[in-house]
Amino acid sequence: FAQMFRQAIERWTHGAHDADYCESWQAFQQRAPDALNAAFALAGPKETIAVVTSGGVISVIAQALLGLDNRATQQINWTLANAGVSIVRQTSEGQRLLTSLNDYGHFRGEQDALLSFR
Repeated sequence: FAQMFRQAIERWTHGAHDADYCESWQAFQQRAPDALNAAFALAGPKETIAVVTSGGVISVIAQALLGLDNRATQQINWTLANAGVSIVRQTSEGQRLLTSLNDYGHFRGEQDALLSFR
């Protein structure tokens, strides 16, 4: 599965076969940060909100915030734990900062057996 998944993602992100997909990689790269912007727009200035999503969305948001290339983005996506917690904070100037990526400390101890990556 892992090899086939990597090949599928490489094909999608390459862009040469965009017509074969319901959504191109470039459109997905735009949609994920747009969703983050929408979530921030719903929150008040000092409000904390929670968003539950997939590793693909999280890695693309990290890509946008950190200025990563596609290869680094896929490396992040491949290592994300299920049910990890990532935090994006907004400064008073409106800058968005990725302050935590995929923390899964809540799976330590007795909960360790619940940790999964796929």
